[in-house]
Amino acid sequence: MNQSPVEQQAATPWAGLRERLGLALLLDAALPPAAFLVGLAAGRIGTGASAAAAVAVLLAAVRLVRREPVRPVLVALAAVLLAALLVHRSGRAVDFFLPDLGVNAVLALWFAVSLALRRPATATVLRLLGVRRVPPGQWANTAVWLAFWCLHLVVGVPLYLAGLAFWLGVVRIAAGPLLWLPVAWLGLRAARRAGAEAGTGAGAGAGAGAA
Repeated sequence: MNQSPVEQQAATPWAGLRERLGLALLLDAALPPAAFLVGLAAGRIGTGASAAAAVAVLLAAVRLVRREPVRPVLVALAAVLLAALLVHRSGRAVDFFLPDLGVNAVLALWFAVSLALRRPATATVLRLLGVRRVPPGQWANTAVWLAFWCLHLVVGVPLYLAGLAFWLGVVRIAAGPLLWLPVAWLGLRAARRAGAEAGTGAGAGAGAGAA
């Protein structure tokens, strides 16, 4: 079955995203907060923070031994260590998830501003990931991701303010990076549809002008 030009372009970023949002990233993102929740369920906040940091260090060591890309490993490790430090200093379990909420707020702001400026953030992200031919319709892709970041804040901020660390952790694990790949698929699908509609509209306009 022959693909349209838009579909052929969308296939390239999808393949790249599937490769980068694989099992290793999901483990790096899910296991440290899961270890924190285990310690928290045992009634010891400090133990949970230490367990999360230990798991993050172990995962980073495994990635380095296997000679996998260093930058994502170090970023994930730094985020967990920062979260553990906040917990040790404040004594509040919810502060473990404060860096994650901060990152979501920054991403939501960036994606919203990029839409307002008509420079979709996902186009920049895809180029940084090495995608040579960024598909058209990236405003739709950016809008999907913006909704995802805002959903995190709508759910997470009230849980943080209420001090519900356990449920905040559940949301962090279940609706965090585990959903990045499905959201990426939805975003690229939305971009493909928007690009196709834009192409159809441009073709119709050109035909009317010629007539």
